[in-house]
Amino acid sequence: MHTPEVISPLVTALESAYADMRTAHPDLPPATIVVASRGTRPVHGTFHAQRWQVEGIAKPVCEIMMAAESLKRGAVETWGTLAHEATHALCDARGIQETDKSGRRHNKKFATVATEAFGLEITEARTIGWSVTAVPEATAAANAEAIARIDAAIMGQRCINQKAKSKSSNLLKAECDCGTIIRLSPKALEAAPIACMACESYFREA
Repeated sequence: MHTPEVISPLVTALESAYADMRTAHPDLPPATIVVASRGTRPVHGTFHAQRWQVEGIAKPVCEIMMAAESLKRGAVETWGTLAHEATHALCDARGIQETDKSGRRHNKKFATVATEAFGLEITEARTIGWSVTAVPEATAAANAEAIARIDAAIMGQRCINQKAKSKSSNLLKAECDCGTIIRLSPKALEAAPIACMACESYFREA
């Protein structure tokens, strides 16, 4: 039986959405977009400058990685992650220092560019700064065609490690807004709200 193509249509849709962003912002640099596992990191995407040497382009281009486990959040949030990482690319092109040296803690400059360039809503979290990303309804409406293409292309998402899951079959999986996953008993989850120190949202059953 033929296995349906899962990744290639999604990458095409993401590349198309990024091309739309470059049309709106000509100084947004080209990027190689990949869909890969986030591993144990609580991230939805990553940005790395000068990671790919592309034929026909003298200077290495940046890489945007979209976490395959995070596709379950849906097309709007996936577009939001792409726009979040595009903000890093735009800041890099404009010479704006938008994070600390580790690249983890986002500063107010990041929030300003993300809001002004891509219409994102950025809020602050204690350990990662101005990084928590939401897509307002007006922004989603303005980018409805790109989001619809992504929605049609999301045909699955990468599974969490099944071996690890079987060892904790009596525990619930809970997730916060930044994607961190914990496992705990139903009784513990019901006893009191449990907050993530990274994004300051509450864990809820996934």
